[in-house]
Amino acid sequence: MEEIKKILQDHRQVNLGLRKLASELTRMEESDRLSLFTRYEELFLKSKWATRVTEETKRSLVATTFPGEVNEAIKSYPPFKFMSGGTSSTYLLTCHGSEKFGAVYRLALENSGVDGSVNRLKPAQIDSIRGLAEDYINSFLPSNQFLLLENAIGQKSIRLTDALNLPPGRDVNVEGASSGLPLFLLYLSQLTGKPMPVDTAMTGEIDPNLNVVPVDGIRQKIEALRLEYPDVKKLLIPEGNMFDIQESFEGLEILVVNTVAEAVELVFGDLSEAILQQTDHVLRFVKEVKEIEFYNRQRGETETRSVNIFSLKTKSYPMNIPTKIMHKLDLARETTEAFESDPGWYWLDNVRPLWYSAFLAARFFNKVSMFAVTDTGGNNNQAIVVFAKGQVGVIAGDRIKVVEKSQTTE
Repeated sequence: MEEIKKILQDHRQVNLGLRKLASELTRMEESDRLSLFTRYEELFLKSKWATRVTEETKRSLVATTFPGEVNEAIKSYPPFKFMSGGTSSTYLLTCHGSEKFGAVYRLALENSGVDGSVNRLKPAQIDSIRGLAEDYINSFLPSNQFLLLENAIGQKSIRLTDALNLPPGRDVNVEGASSGLPLFLLYLSQLTGKPMPVDTAMTGEIDPNLNVVPVDGIRQKIEALRLEYPDVKKLLIPEGNMFDIQESFEGLEILVVNTVAEAVELVFGDLSEAILQQTDHVLRFVKEVKEIEFYNRQRGETETRSVNIFSLKTKSYPMNIPTKIMHKLDLARETTEAFESDPGWYWLDNVRPLWYSAFLAARFFNKVSMFAVTDTGGNNNQAIVVFAKGQVGVIAGDRIKVVEKSQTTE
């Protein structure tokens, strides 16, 4: 009975737990059986839980104690209620316990600090999947743009619940990599606003190349899904797991995928347009030609001239910019190509982190006539000269200032 209690109370697998209870009841004396049945009937068949107990489970439980009254009893209980519509959550299929019984939870991304969002998945695993989702998203953007996923959707924590939105016991954690594919798709859903279909579940590990690779316990997971969520009509699994499944499942279509791109197409369709519309949190590397004003030391007067400005721009700047962003934007190549064709005046605006700004600055020395950097960063209209070659009218430490705007070319 302890295992049954744990399955019901901690793991929230109500149909699995009640069916195990039914098996246990058949081995009891009549008086004990009646007492235990009555107790669980009140807890699960006559309460809100009844809406997630399938008719087959109800029948198996009633038949142990009142075999001649099954049909009448079923009519008196609240009916099973199917989930409907698109949602902001999906399904997580896993295995628990020494017997490796399958379990299914609802998986959602919540704002950090929401109760039930802690100690469920390993932080390193969450960070890895978020990073892979960010890489996938950025594969759709031009080479001079990078979308910062955490800036776009905010800091999120994982929340696991049952079908009634109640969290499992605090000691329940999810091991293994099966959460990779559903979590990956959930990040895309959060970013684009595309709902997760309530009739589709998925399981699979994602490798660094965005391939979907096999997971353990696929049969137990499918059995748990059919038992707890008959709402689900489609299940995406890694193609490598097809060798573990020898039969078909009535009412459940098994779809195989090799890559996350295939999974995205099956769940959302074409996401490219929705991703390209996410402009608010895109970091852009922009080249602008602007007119600046400066004091010419040789002539002793204020002059104007054009300058090439390279800027990193976004509506919300992160405290630091990961190196992988620099690899995609390839500022070193962009700046080098520019001053090789035009060794004129250059201005580097708001490039972060500081070590990368210094790295780029070093490339300009002795290659251009003048090089300046923004002193504070972020849409600043003044810069400080850090290098000047020859008699160009300015020296290191002088300030230059934008006097008018011109069109941006990206």
